[in-house]
Amino acid sequence: MWYFEFFIMTFLTIFLKVNCDGEIICNNSKTTARISRVNYSSPLEFNEEQVQHCLLENSIKIELLTSAPPNCTIKSFEIYEYPKERLSVNVSLIFPELLVYKINNSKIVNIFKNAFYGLTKLEELNVRNTELIQIRQGVFNGLINLITLRLDDNNIQYVSDEAFVDLINLEYLSFHNNWMSKIKRNNFKGLSSLKILDLSKNYIHIIDLNAFDDVKNLRSLDLSNNGLFVITRNTFIGLNFLTYLNLDRNDIHKIDGDAFDGLQSLKTVRFVFENITKNCIKKDFEGDGELKELIAAVKINCTR
Repeated sequence: MWYFEFFIMTFLTIFLKVNCDGEIICNNSKTTARISRVNYSSPLEFNEEQVQHCLLENSIKIELLTSAPPNCTIKSFEIYEYPKERLSVNVSLIFPELLVYKINNSKIVNIFKNAFYGLTKLEELNVRNTELIQIRQGVFNGLINLITLRLDDNNIQYVSDEAFVDLINLEYLSFHNNWMSKIKRNNFKGLSSLKILDLSKNYIHIIDLNAFDDVKNLRSLDLSNNGLFVITRNTFIGLNFLTYLNLDRNDIHKIDGDAFDGLQSLKTVRFVFENITKNCIKKDFEGDGELKELIAAVKINCTR
């Protein structure tokens, strides 16, 4: 039924130029609630109840949202094509029971401190395909139950020190397809539970000494499609539980002979270059067990 209503509303808006601020569609598998305004001057109101998912799209003014639907608890909220550069905090205040929060295909450039304040039950946060430039300190304060954080396909160039310090239960963090060029010592401070870190398809060419010191429980690290030039003895220090490492398609020219010392849990390695690099082995590698795969890959892809 709501499909028909939505079609009519869209038709009127386009062809009859009805003054409309958009709407929020909230639904689960069976029920839909539309948040809209009766007229231009009235506040946004929920028309139906018993829903668990909300989708906000196009030009709706989320700042006008003042209360959640009655007699129901929204567990999932998605913002799509949000036109403003700054993310509103209203979602956090109105839907404190959220488990999943997604922001996709939007014009957001900045997310400031306390934007997610109050979402203490949130388990998954996805900010994808926006114009976000940096991750500020304090943005994720209070998200103590967050397990998955996806920040893919944005314009992120800079991550503040200790930006994730409150995310003590985070297990999955992805920065796939951004503009990061350096991994700093305190970028991942506080992420003691992190198991999967995806930094693929950036422009990373510098990794600070002990940059991964705060993610000692890491199992999977993807650094493919970056600009890494050198792998030193300290690049992966402390990653004793790492089982998967992807170094595909970097510009590596030198690898210290003891660069992979300590990676005794390693089981799967990807080490393929588009162009074979030269003079990248400083000395003969030594090792056995799971490291044999890595050592063999290095010898195949590098010449001495």
